[in-house]
Amino acid sequence: MKKLTQKQEKFCLKYFECGNATEAYRAVYSTSRLKDKTVWEYASRLASNSKVIARVNELRAKAEAQSMWTVDKLIKAHTEIYELGVGKKSSPHIVTEGAGEGITQTIEVNMKDT
Repeated sequence: MKKLTQKQEKFCLKYFECGNATEAYRAVYSTSRLKDKTVWEYASRLASNSKVIARVNELRAKAEAQSMWTVDKLIKAHTEIYELGVGKKSSPHIVTEGAGEGITQTIEVNMKDT
């Protein structure tokens, strides 16, 4: 399959960003002398191009994969917080022996609520 031209690639990126083929077409191509209907027809034709469809689908798949990674990461973080809260997991605490001006020793202790 032939590669996209630079303008086709820019169209794909803008189309993916805004979801509107006509807006994307206007952002990439010179349309000042074209009627609105003509711009819509050109944008529609370009959006129906198999190379463009494939590229936009590729962009969507990448965005979805990144989004799912973020969701998985958030779920993991919330699970850790929950486990700390209900005592299933230990957390580090700093404990200092002594008080006032002469602190003698600072140690880290893992504590777990039971």
